[in-house]
Amino acid sequence: MKPPRAAAVLGSAVVLAAAIMFPLLTSNEYILHVAIVVLLYVVLTSSLNLILGYVGQFAVCHAAFYGIGAYTSALLVLKLGMPFWVSWLVAILFTGFWALVIGYPALRLRGAYLAICTFAFAELVRLCLENWDSVTNGTDGIIITYRLEAIPLPFGRQIAFETRTDFYFLALGLAVLTCAIIVAIVRSRIGRVLVAIREDEILVLAAGYNVMHYKVFAFFVSALFAGLAGGFYAPYMTFILPSNYDFDEVIFMIVVTIVGGRATIAGPLIGSAFLVSLPYLLDVNATLRMIAYGAILVVTILYFPEGVVGLLRRPRGPDRRRAGTEGASPFARASNSAPGTRA
Repeated sequence: MKPPRAAAVLGSAVVLAAAIMFPLLTSNEYILHVAIVVLLYVVLTSSLNLILGYVGQFAVCHAAFYGIGAYTSALLVLKLGMPFWVSWLVAILFTGFWALVIGYPALRLRGAYLAICTFAFAELVRLCLENWDSVTNGTDGIIITYRLEAIPLPFGRQIAFETRTDFYFLALGLAVLTCAIIVAIVRSRIGRVLVAIREDEILVLAAGYNVMHYKVFAFFVSALFAGLAGGFYAPYMTFILPSNYDFDEVIFMIVVTIVGGRATIAGPLIGSAFLVSLPYLLDVNATLRMIAYGAILVVTILYFPEGVVGLLRRPRGPDRRRAGTEGASPFARASNSAPGTRA
């Protein structure tokens, strides 16, 4: 194992151990709630980072997928009496279905055109949630009256989801699952092709890859995790509103991803831990919060375009100039594995 990879594995193990021990260090319900929300955004921003950071596709409908997952799982339980765990799975797959429906036509576009198309889809979803009163209860929202079915454990024990600690460990499991799958994807041959598409889509096409299939795959996986987060959000918060999934929400996800560091695994974790917990800890109103986020985003783009992770990785002293000339093109590494090409 190479030293950088070993350091990454060791760091991940330390962070995971600290996260597991966290509920044992505090009994404060509010702090546990903040930690759960942070973990929820780790799932959301890590999945958004797959399509936005690694593939470089500026799709702005992640909050819509988040809302589809939340509303679908809640409505299946409340109106059809479906068990929650089954409804959650159906909601995730239903979210993925809509990702395929919008992904194939939208991902043929680029830049601002892609952003406008996905924004239109997000607004369509929001308008449906607000105005389809007979199904979604409109702007009054839905009160979640069901509880998660207990998960049996060995020796007659079970997880009943009656405390925040139970929800914390469920959220932690979702965050770990999301990060593990994203890591597996980006470190595979598929991940190298996705990065190559971001660097030079025409060259990847010329190398013989079906670019459209790869982009839709990343978009589909990203949406699945957004639906996963939505299915968790509904029973945890016990109340959902269309405004929870509006354009402001996806802008916040993008800010978290950029500030933490695009196309990195640690970026969404760092960005979520900082930007999600900050308003809770400082208790600032929404207006000041959005002003602060805007200022942080502007400073990040102007002075730290690679985010916090890029700042931490930046070489110091004589190594800085050398680092700028080594490994400058991620596409060069990715294209080496393309069929019919030579190093």
